[in-house]
Amino acid sequence: DFRTSYLNLANTIGRLAPEASYIGLTATASINVLKDIQTEFRVPDENVRTPLEFTREELSFHVIDDKGRKGYSVQTLVKGMESKWNADGGSKAGIIFTPTVNGNKGCFELAGTLSASLKMDVHFYSGSVPKGFRLQGAAFDDYKKNVQTDFKENKYKLLVATKAFGMGVNKGNIAYTIHFGIPGSMEALYQEAGRAGRDKKLFKEVPADCYVLLT
Repeated sequence: DFRTSYLNLANTIGRLAPEASYIGLTATASINVLKDIQTEFRVPDENVRTPLEFTREELSFHVIDDKGRKGYSVQTLVKGMESKWNADGGSKAGIIFTPTVNGNKGCFELAGTLSASLKMDVHFYSGSVPKGFRLQGAAFDDYKKNVQTDFKENKYKLLVATKAFGMGVNKGNIAYTIHFGIPGSMEALYQEAGRAGRDKKLFKEVPADCYVLLT
């Protein structure tokens, strides 16, 4: 249910490169996904290797009861994170994950609010165009590419995004993630929060912070 074309991958490889050997690697495949992969690629159990534990010591998880004041809580939290990680002119980054694109829990509105209230350069990223956004079609695709590139090149510190952002992004200096609401699953939480702390050397002494704002 993630991306239908992936289900054809085994057939495609078998058709175009029947003699090829291949290895599949993933960090957070659920049991159901793993079984899908085994079935489609006809991988026997003895060819599957999984780690003994999934703990990432460079991450610290926190759940905050925001008492229904999500906007205030996230502003306070971002101030605290900037003070903790960038007080001495540092360049650590953060990502806020929102459940929607539009509305008061959407990445578009929240990015604008944080930009104005915190006097920060905050950008948003979403798979679909927000209502009322000035760019459409190919121009919006270019906007998304620029947002990703500038974020990875440390041209700004804070990104507000839907789950459309993050798959495969390897930016080593992300020091904190904030979920602006409950993620869709534990797998989603681990996948999205796991964007933080990628450069383990940077977070060996003090782990990166992963927050969930709970109402």
